[in-house]
Amino acid sequence: MDDKQDRELREAIEDIFIGLEAEEERMRAYKEKKYWQEITLPFGLQNGLERLTKDDLNDIRRKLNLVGLSSLNKGQLIKKLTEIIPEKLFDTLFLLDEERYRLLKKAAHNQGVVPIEDTFSLEKVESFWKRGILFPAIHAGRKVLVMPTELQERFLKVDNQDVQKVIKRNTEWIQLSYGMLFYYGILARTQLKLLLGRYGIEVEDNIHFHQVLSSSIDYYGWIENQTAGYIHLDVDDGRALLDAQLQRDEIDYYPFTKQQLRKASAPNFIEKTPEVKAFMEFIHDYYEISQKDLDGITAELICIVKNGENLNEGIEFLQIIFESPTMEFLQELVDKVAVLHNNTRMWMLKGYTPIEVRKKRELQESKDSNVIDFASRKKIGRNDPCPCGSGKKYKKCCGK
Repeated sequence: MDDKQDRELREAIEDIFIGLEAEEERMRAYKEKKYWQEITLPFGLQNGLERLTKDDLNDIRRKLNLVGLSSLNKGQLIKKLTEIIPEKLFDTLFLLDEERYRLLKKAAHNQGVVPIEDTFSLEKVESFWKRGILFPAIHAGRKVLVMPTELQERFLKVDNQDVQKVIKRNTEWIQLSYGMLFYYGILARTQLKLLLGRYGIEVEDNIHFHQVLSSSIDYYGWIENQTAGYIHLDVDDGRALLDAQLQRDEIDYYPFTKQQLRKASAPNFIEKTPEVKAFMEFIHDYYEISQKDLDGITAELICIVKNGENLNEGIEFLQIIFESPTMEFLQELVDKVAVLHNNTRMWMLKGYTPIEVRKKRELQESKDSNVIDFASRKKIGRNDPCPCGSGKKYKKCCGK
């Protein structure tokens, strides 16, 4: 491909992305207009459902696993959902964590109304109305989520210590699972359960556990449930990552504490290690940049590193954003990124940093160097044939 063809291809790709961004913005504007409409109280469930399209109502039907209703027209479906949604509230509560539960409780005790900030995402809004429990609206000049009157009464009846106990357990499931995916990138379902067991958490009901995680994905949105397992959205190639982890049979998953995993489960979390802080301070010293933008750039750089890209990928990314004032600056930038790279917990290393893996390898080799083959009187390396005569490598046999 010559330079002209290459340029035309890049321009075509850019046009596609511009078109996609424009379409996404158009849809967002449409949703904003559709969701934020004035309401008056009291607000019944039928009022909320009538504001939705037939497709929206079918989304609710599917989320609640309702069968035998697909042939109904809009009016019939609204009537049926008005009867069923309050009956399903108890089941819905059993899928929630503390953040979503608190919003429902606040609504139930405040005439159904919960004011929200502009930063409250449309995805979170949709996760509520797609189960028919909270609807977006404008009330008294503010954006709110509103709980229909039928659900307010029902919530106050079913809210008890047993429900709160389940909510607390769900919260721990979600926080620890999300924290592990932040550090490991991808986990097969069986592996996720095994790792939770290390923290004394036994998952007895597989179906309910996965329903809880699925419900959390609707709300938080930064992990996915794929064929290979649960995966962090920033992972470039889940299958390749899983294969890379399986090949690292010499290291186990890094043993994070519960506190570390809970912190890492927060949206937009950045683990500000000394190396990350040093990089951020270096950039801040050279450029006028907001903390929000600096956090975003740092998070993107760490994502490149965690995906296993080489050092040049990170440098090229930064050079697109920052113009290098001097060669000395560029060299120092390379040094900062190299140190950050070597001290970042990488997905393919199962949460270890490259430096930690190197130290583990050196320690293991030091231990292995004390093993003597009595026939040859020589020390045995991990990749040497095992002296027991099995024909396997020492590390795969007696050296385990």
